Amino acid sequence: MDNYDICVVGAGPSGSVIAKKLARFGYSVVLIEKEKFPRKHIGLSLTPGIHHWLGLLGLKEEVNKAGFTRALESFILWESNEVVKKEFKPDLAGYHVDRGKFDQILLHSALADGVRLLQPCTVNRLDQCDDGDWKISVTQFSTQKHLFAKFIVEATGRKSVLTGSKKAYLPKTLATYTYWKSIPTNPVSFVEAGKNEWYWGAPVGKGYMACIFSDPETIRKFASVQDFYFRTMNHSSLFASLGNIGGAGDIIVCDATAYKEERPVSNRYIKVGDAAFTMDPLSSQGVQKAIKSAYQGAIVVNSLLKDGHSHAALEYYHTLIRNEVLKNTQWTKQFYNRQKRFDGGAFWDVRKDAFIPGAKEPPETNVSLKKEDRLFMNPNAVIIDVPVVGEYRIEYCKGVRLEENDEPFVFLQNTSIASLIKNMHGKPLIECLQIIEHTMPHSPPLEVLRWLLYHRVISN
Repeated sequence: MDNYDICVVGAGPSGSVIAKKLARFGYSVVLIEKEKFPRKHIGLSLTPGIHHWLGLLGLKEEVNKAGFTRALESFILWESNEVVKKEFKPDLAGYHVDRGKFDQILLHSALADGVRLLQPCTVNRLDQCDDGDWKISVTQFSTQKHLFAKFIVEATGRKSVLTGSKKAYLPKTLATYTYWKSIPTNPVSFVEAGKNEWYWGAPVGKGYMACIFSDPETIRKFASVQDFYFRTMNHSSLFASLGNIGGAGDIIVCDATAYKEERPVSNRYIKVGDAAFTMDPLSSQGVQKAIKSAYQGAIVVNSLLKDGHSHAALEYYHTLIRNEVLKNTQWTKQFYNRQKRFDGGAFWDVRKDAFIPGAKEPPETNVSLKKEDRLFMNPNAVIIDVPVVGEYRIEYCKGVRLEENDEPFVFLQNTSIASLIKNMHGKPLIECLQIIEHTMPHSPPLEVLRWLLYHRVISN
């Protein structure tokens, strides 16, 4: 009988990352993956923000050596009929990766830290025992067996193994794509707005991937998915500008709708990556956000199992998912609203209107202060306990909440904002600057003061 501390289901980026980090925390971890690796997968663009997470995982050098195409430039046809070229410095550029190869790098890294792998292996059933532990029924090589674990991590993408409640938070979107087997004459990445769709393309390996994002209503008007893809792609100016390209593979269609899981965590399970939430594909940040949720999710799990900080850990993860969804909704709406090439039409109208109200911009602050003026904590500010992620656990820290901001302010350059403004409260300007200088010796006091005034944490 196989007993583990933690069972992770799904060995994509989020599954491998959380398994790796939990093994480093000292847990016995089994990782179950139903597919053989390497395998093809959509979601091959990694934005520059991926460097931060690869650095934390110690994989930056290995990924650099893998020979993935660097995303040095991209062409955008969106806000007008003029093509905009976006360039990145080589040391800051993201990647266009072969997901089969990239996911395998992450998986091997987890195995190197002691994670046990069952692959290919199918989870048939999950049952929670009377003591809260999990009984996992699996099939591997036609043999059925049972595993037992204290904690379950669901990293299975859009297909759940745990009971859940997923809810779409942006309009229904389908992705149709194929891998073109020949490198085009001008192999650059591009984003382009169409009449009832938008296009995306990027070089990957020795070929090129081109994708059309649309809605089910538009696609159903065509004889088939293949008919939709090729006839619609003929209207893409930037795809045509790639030059000679050929060898289209099978046309694949998949759900690309952004959704969130209403119950992403409990005392005995956590959902990470696409199992917790997905983003509008326009952002190209799905893999990066999946890794982030897994990395921080491991700290949540450690807090739940070891330190007894269950309330802080649960609150932190719920807040993390909620804020990621809110930010993606706001960013997506702004980007869709900048599309000016095609006016009207249900596809664009519903995406421009899709919006969850969020943080308001603070009013402009233009304060003239004298040396003798006293500064006070904003009377509308409230000091609250905020769950914060640390190196090993989630714990509460004091933060400052203002009604017009969605997220409380907790730290400014590793300094507690709540403690800082408490020390400044009611004191003259000169003394406040001295307090800032003493508390934050490596930060210009006037810049810190301007930040506090701009965000209305303090007032005179």
